[in-house]
Amino acid sequence: MINKILFLTVATQSSGLGHLMRSRAISEALEDRGIKTHFIVDTEYNLDLVKPYEKIDWVNELSKIVPTLKEYLTIIVDTNNISEDILSEIQNHVKTLVFIDDYYRWIHNNRMIIDWTVTARKKGIHNKRDSSEYLLGPKYTALRREFWENRKRCINENIDNVLITFGGSDIRNLTPLMMRIIKENFPGLTLNVIVGRGFSNNQEIEAEANDRTNLIFNPDAESIKKIMMTCDIAIASGGQTLYELACVGLPTIAITMIDNQVDDTMGFHETGFLFNAGWWNDKLLKKNIITLFNSLLDDTTRKNMSIIGQKNIDGKGTIRIAKSIVDKIR
Repeated sequence: MINKILFLTVATQSSGLGHLMRSRAISEALEDRGIKTHFIVDTEYNLDLVKPYEKIDWVNELSKIVPTLKEYLTIIVDTNNISEDILSEIQNHVKTLVFIDDYYRWIHNNRMIIDWTVTARKKGIHNKRDSSEYLLGPKYTALRREFWENRKRCINENIDNVLITFGGSDIRNLTPLMMRIIKENFPGLTLNVIVGRGFSNNQEIEAEANDRTNLIFNPDAESIKKIMMTCDIAIASGGQTLYELACVGLPTIAITMIDNQVDDTMGFHETGFLFNAGWWNDKLLKKNIITLFNSLLDDTTRKNMSIIGQKNIDGKGTIRIAKSIVDKIR
């Protein structure tokens, strides 16, 4: 008999909401298979994204949760801010440990490792051990339920709608800058700007808005997908959002915000799905955005990028992960 599965993850100002959202997606696929799930989240937010959950800084206060770990047959860990010692201690209390490891930091024994980074299947990135099972590459991308079913995108001849999205918190305050760049250099376009629940720069964003700006506050996944489907291109941060953009085939200019987005951004750039504008603090960022935007004016370029994105990410990865976890613990 399969007991509940526990998710240990984070949702902070510095980490963003990506870890929580992809963990929630996996939990939904598991729930569809009749398995109950529970979350323990290191967060400063009052979350309504997952339930049931407990708010505990479990990485630094592991002793608080150790007594309850034995209640779960499987624990899924999703955070970059963890030591190997902590991970091993968690493993000591559970039959099956699943770890989402897109940092390739350690050699894993007797674990299930998930890494859907575009480059994850390159030889040597993961130092594999026979005792562990590895779910590697875009085939196992965990996307939210709304992205599990998709249709081929129709590419418009001209660019009319631009999506600007920097995750749930915009930790580098790039949204106002991107709005300004597009307004000044490509006037007449409609800007669709996602303002996440963790944003602290709402006043600056509202000051940049004009009569051709749609500000979308705290959208759910269904709303985000609809916006993505109505836009012609996106300017986005690296990370989990890129996988959703690829899934719906929306040509993208990506900006790297933090270290763990490098492989996502560079990997998708190498496939041809997106244009890489560089790091958020690059002195040439504005120039790069304008140059790459001009390249996207060609609808043939956008069509090719769209096809590549949807070829790499088919939206079924979450279902594949859930099936693999259930098969293993059974």
